[in-house]
Amino acid sequence: MRQERWAEADVLLQEALTLQRQRQDTHAQVETIYKLAMIAKAQGRSEEQLVEILRPAWELAQEHGYGRWLVNMAWLLGDAVFEQGASGAYNYYATAAVIARQYEDEERYLESIKMLAERIAELVSHGQDHNAHFLCQYLIDYRRENGWEEWVEDAIDTLIQLAATIQAGESVSVPSSVMGANAVD
Repeated sequence: MRQERWAEADVLLQEALTLQRQRQDTHAQVETIYKLAMIAKAQGRSEEQLVEILRPAWELAQEHGYGRWLVNMAWLLGDAVFEQGASGAYNYYATAAVIARQYEDEERYLESIKMLAERIAELVSHGQDHNAHFLCQYLIDYRRENGWEEWVEDAIDTLIQLAATIQAGESVSVPSSVMGANAVD
């Protein structure tokens, strides 16, 4: 029954997408493709399949400066990959943070950092301190190597703080600097 509903929704969204393309409504196209990807995620599709579904929306969002949609797509991919148990989720959350900062969306920026910190704290709570520390260091290095340090300097500081806490064997929690992410106006 559920698969039938997903299939019906997919058909309706594909029809809407065709009309949106005819009308050249790029914003509606991005939103519809995002919804198609959400259905695919709910159906358990792979990261590669979701990336392929989202590719046209990503390109349109970049071309037209739809930063909010770029962040949402990165979060969707991060959540999907995280649910599949793969470590690539962290790259998507970190990418969402960089994009949000570039588009001056502080709320989504802080929410992205909070997601990263929560996922890292989760690793530690499951006894995966080494993996959590490695991940913090990897994210720090990757952001610096790609020239994103200026965009996410405070996020790097948060990751350095988490890495030091993990290495010291102390209990890890989401730093207070990102706890108020949902309270940002």
